[in-house]
Amino acid sequence: RHDSFPRLSRVMIAGALRRSLIGEVRALFNDKARGEVPVVRGVDPMIAADSVAWRVHGDVTTMMVGGVAAQYAALPMRFEPNVGQTDSSVQFLARGKGFTMFLTPSESVIVLAQQQAKARDTEPLQSAEVVRMRFDGAAAKPRMAGLQPLPGITNYFLGNDPNQWHTDIVSFAKVRYSEIYPGIDLVYYGSAGDIEYDFVLQPGADPALIRLSFEGAKNLTVNLTGELVIAVAQGELRQKAPVIYQES
Repeated sequence: RHDSFPRLSRVMIAGALRRSLIGEVRALFNDKARGEVPVVRGVDPMIAADSVAWRVHGDVTTMMVGGVAAQYAALPMRFEPNVGQTDSSVQFLARGKGFTMFLTPSESVIVLAQQQAKARDTEPLQSAEVVRMRFDGAAAKPRMAGLQPLPGITNYFLGNDPNQWHTDIVSFAKVRYSEIYPGIDLVYYGSAGDIEYDFVLQPGADPALIRLSFEGAKNLTVNLTGELVIAVAQGELRQKAPVIYQES
């Protein structure tokens, strides 16, 4: 197991994930359109807060939240083709907890969500951070395609102008760059919390052609396990040590 963030960041992320999951559970059982809201325990409840029944209720709620978390973590990352919902240089985009990734022909761009600068909500937010990973010396316009369509669609209804709406967008579990280097493809995929990428080499392809550069990081280091540690203001991003394998 590799930790991706320092302890403070893990606490912040755990708190944000907990709040997000609580919101998902509340949304599941309360229809805002019908005016439904979560039930709040009164000052003189029928069931005391220290009773066995109340503790069982709490245990069931915890199990529900834990189940939602496990299902969410198992979901594949969703890569949307850009049909006008973002900058025209972007071909695909994906969203995870606390970040958005934009894939262009020449680079991948990770935008980290804003975090509270201090403990009180009234104090200012840190500005969003941007980390770019560029493919140096790569093909200028490699063919990019989504692989493995996922169930469900995404709709954007922005403003009152229907011409600015984008509907029925199909997402994919993977994005493939074909011939990003001679004889080498690049494939992005992942789960809700992590994004991975593979360079797929054809027989005879030269892996020495692969060159990556980074912009937006405060510092780059390689730790004792071979991970690339990308220091940012909010903590760290980590790329696991490379693994080489041959498909049968």
